[in-house]
Amino acid sequence: MFEPRFHLYLSLYPNSTYVMENLDIELFIAGIEDRKAIYDASDKLHHNRDFVERQWKELAIIHNLPAPVLKRKWKSLRDHFRGEFKRQNSTPRSGSGLEALYTSKWAFYKQMEFLTT
Repeated sequence: MFEPRFHLYLSLYPNSTYVMENLDIELFIAGIEDRKAIYDASDKLHHNRDFVERQWKELAIIHNLPAPVLKRKWKSLRDHFRGEFKRQNSTPRSGSGLEALYTSKWAFYKQMEFLTT
């Protein structure tokens, strides 16, 4: 089968940061956005594990990386976005500190705003 088991993958590629350098993050995020069942719990296919797993396998083929590695990367990106989103939306909106509003400088913030809709 195409996808090696995750523990086997880690033993073959102990320095996974090298492998991640080859991942086009913008293309990866766009691929996730096109597969709403992966990230949107209100999507009717989100709870269909087989369907979601097929979606991850499609991404694995596109990026030539095992699905567990991509899932871990997605969790990291999503968690980082969530922190940036909270920080941006928790700053005061009025008063004398208006010039101190936080705006995210994270490179992927704009691209990941689809998570808020």
